[in-house]
Amino acid sequence: TNLGCNPASIPVCNLDPTNVFAIDDCPTNDIPVITCASVDATNGCVRTRTLTYTATGGCGNTATKTTVITWTVDTLPVLSIGLQGTNVVVSWPVPCCNPFVLEQTPSLTLPITWTPAPTPIVGGGSNTVTVPIGTGNTFYRLRYP
Repeated sequence: TNLGCNPASIPVCNLDPTNVFAIDDCPTNDIPVITCASVDATNGCVRTRTLTYTATGGCGNTATKTTVITWTVDTLPVLSIGLQGTNVVVSWPVPCCNPFVLEQTPSLTLPITWTPAPTPIVGGGSNTVTVPIGTGNTFYRLRYP
């Protein structure tokens, strides 16, 4: 199952009989015991949870069912601003899921009017915008579209 980007919740082991059940044809007619193990893994932005259900009957018979759940997680980006010669360099990490838009304004006096900054160059896991140093103030923000 793929839950997509930044899901609100991630399934966990659920031993409720409406979710998982087992039948054992062992002559003792014992009800099988069901257990579940959960293992999480991370590979960059991708998260994986593997749920392994095991049913064990009275005669020692076992059956296993595995469910693999994947999802992607974005962390809030940190905007980095620095000087390089006569330029201002603005950069932030490339997100895993949702792109952010860099906007700029010359003043933080209300009402604030934000306009799109130049399109970033993507490389090395970062978005980078290089702009010449101007004569006035310029403020930047990242906005989730």
